[in-house]
Amino acid sequence: MRKYLFKIFIFLALVVVADLLGGMFFRYWYGRIDAGAIGKEQYIGLQANEDLLIFGSSRAEFHYDPRILQDTLGMTCYNCGASGYGIILAYARLKMVTQRHQPKVIVLDVSRDFDIVKSDNAKIVGALKPFYDLEGIDSVALSIDTTEKYKMLSQLYRYNSNLHHNPMALFKAKPAERKPDAAKGYLAQKGEFDKMRVREQGGGLLDIHEVDTLKLNYVEKFIDLSRGSRLFFVISPIWYGMKTEELKPIRDICQQRGIPIIDFSNDPKYVHNDSLFKDGKHLNQRGAEAFTKDLAHVIRMQLTP
Repeated sequence: MRKYLFKIFIFLALVVVADLLGGMFFRYWYGRIDAGAIGKEQYIGLQANEDLLIFGSSRAEFHYDPRILQDTLGMTCYNCGASGYGIILAYARLKMVTQRHQPKVIVLDVSRDFDIVKSDNAKIVGALKPFYDLEGIDSVALSIDTTEKYKMLSQLYRYNSNLHHNPMALFKAKPAERKPDAAKGYLAQKGEFDKMRVREQGGGLLDIHEVDTLKLNYVEKFIDLSRGSRLFFVISPIWYGMKTEELKPIRDICQQRGIPIIDFSNDPKYVHNDSLFKDGKHLNQRGAEAFTKDLAHVIRMQLTP
């Protein structure tokens, strides 16, 4: 019996050691990746210190060219948008940044799908795991899944979500000194618009069962975290336009909190303008350049005393 228990103890000890060593290995290489989505999230989480930061989903990542904002407004800028994510990850990323730096201006591109409507929030935890030890990030993960506090005891678990999707990233790891990101987090879309594949989409007043109260709570927390910065909520162009009530929960919060909304959703310059879109929800590079210039002008007017 003792021999059997001893074997179990040795096995568990080996598992723990393997987990610790594996975690150290992945942490080292993960920190050396300076390109792609991993390189971007590492930069945002550990280094970003620009004057103006942009947050949101793919509509943030694809629509805002920081170089144009930088040239027009005379302040450094970086695009922190993340395709497939919304307000919860935006809050977590801003939390990481504000631990070392308070931006002068913060822009949040708001979306019905990622900032209001209920969806599976579990994948957000995967984006947070490598930064779990940073102040406040554990509470974000636990607000989604309380069992994460036990899972995070494994060092390997913190990296499996990202690296197993892109194992070749390890072999492309560069030296610790990161190359400058010429696009500053912006991802230009060069695809052609196919009108035959786009259907008019109509939203409307959300049913109470569709609203994710956790997401709206993080909208409030994002506003609180932005104190000391000029905060703008922006609705970027959409090919088929948007009904005002589609974002009513966020509009109500902004009205209560005194947050300006810059709304391009029904701007006739963009609605049904095929030449400026990649698809129904995303601008192409030409559209993004036009929109960013228009937005820069509006923000400059708002910042002018």
